[in-house]
Amino acid sequence: MRPNDPRSRDKHRRSRLEASALGPGSYPIEVAVVDCESIACRTWLIRPTPEWLANGIWSDTSAKVHKIPISDLVARGEPAKQVATELASCCSGKTVLCDGGEHDWRWLVTLYAALDQRPPLRATRLSSFRMGTSRTIRKAARARHRPLGVGGTISLSFDTGAGADARRLAEPLRLIAGYP
Repeated sequence: MRPNDPRSRDKHRRSRLEASALGPGSYPIEVAVVDCESIACRTWLIRPTPEWLANGIWSDTSAKVHKIPISDLVARGEPAKQVATELASCCSGKTVLCDGGEHDWRWLVTLYAALDQRPPLRATRLSSFRMGTSRTIRKAARARHRPLGVGGTISLSFDTGAGADARRLAEPLRLIAGYP
């Protein structure tokens, strides 16, 4: 079965990562994963490791954008090893759709380095998923006699943060993939 086959819908997760800054030396501070079928969301604040705090880059601008001060990460964040283990379990056997490109991958590599391993996730760029599903969606829409409108608006309201972003970004995927 191809990854974009509607029968494999339950195999997709939408991820969103927030980080201490952009570029080399930055590290993940929050990760969220949404089940594209149910929109169930799991989020983790990540406590920086001693190595990240000593050698990583912290941007006050990023902290303002994400509304996550470093003091909250240190006080309320979960250990990086725990987050990496739980994330791997949550995404096991799933295709993780992400839009952060090299940044997301670098942050996943940084997170899994806490376990001395490479990320065990099958991550794919969101654009690849969209392109692969477009034909399937058009066929499904014609079969249901429901034209796909152009220029329509979907208004959703969620909290701020990686979880909210992941849920907001997963909703169009539900529509694209023809979820009920």
